[in-house]
Formats: sequence, C-alpha cells, structure tokens
Amino acid sequence: HYLLYFYMGFIMKVDEINFPSIMFSRRGIILQWIVFGVIFVVFTLIKDSFYADMAEMNLIKKAGYLMFSNVLTCIYSFLGVVALYSSVIKLIRDGYIHLSDRMIKLSQNCFGVYIFQQFILQWIYYHTDMTLLIPVELVPWIGFIIALTISLALSVLMRKTRIGRYLLG
Repeated sequence: HYLLYFYMGFIMKVDEINFPSIMFSRRGIILQWIVFGVIFVVFTLIKDSFYADMAEMNLIKKAGYLMFSNVLTCIYSFLGVVALYSSVIKLIRDGYIHLSDRMIKLSQNCFGVYIFQQFILQWIYYHTDMTLLIPVELVPWIGFIIALTISLALSVLMRKTRIGRYLLG
C-alpha cells in the first residue's frame, strides 16, 4: 500500500498542488487530527468486532474480512499521514522547525536509503553472524546504524553517476 503514498508525493511535487489554506491553519490541523482519531477508533472497533467471529468463518469470509480490514487500515493511515504532513508544514512555516543545510543535504538521499536499506538489513540478519555475536536487545539498533550508514554511502555514490541521479532523483 506504499504505492499510494509514493504516488501522492509524486503528484504533489509534479503538479505543485496548492492545498487550501484551511488545511494548514490551526483549526484545520486540529480538525484533521480529530477526524483521524474518530475514524481510527471507529474502524478499529469495527475490525475487532469482525475479528472475534473469525474462528467460525469459512475461508471466503476470512478473505473478505482481510480485504475489508486492509481497506479500513489504508483509509485511516492516509488520514493520519495527511494530518501529520499538515502539522509539520505548519510548524515549519511558523518557524518552530528550522531545517539545517546538513538535513536538507541528507534529505536528498532519502529515496536511495529507502531503496538500499531493506537489502542491507536482509544481508545483515540472514547472511552474517551479527545476531549471534551481540546481545539480542542491541540487534535492531546496531542493524539500523549499519544499514543507515551503508545505504547512505551507496546512495551518495550512486547519485554521483548520471543514471544514479536519474533513478534516485
């Protein structure tokens, strides 16, 4: 379901969509969070009421429940992302968040980090002995640091080529 968010970001950037000013006003943001919260609670209660009966459902009904559940999850996830996006934009516009030049430079490599990190994590967890050599509590943290470092380096190197700039932006 990430395709929805990628496509939404692509359309927003390419078409330079101008959102209504109410979306970034204090009232609009509060309304978005309230709508998200209410829909999240209602949809969760609906999903839970069906989930209680899953043991008695046949295979077709279970598949229908899973599809229904995924649609509800996509709807409230989308509303949550929009509310979070609006909140951050408001904080940036009001000057509460200032993006440093270093953060802006790092953000140019976000897509590359996103692309490479899964493969690096799979390599770390399934093809090395790292998980046996360090305490289990530290595995995700060390995996995160290693994956971030390597994927950031690969992204920077790849963006130095013509095809890398084309693929990663």
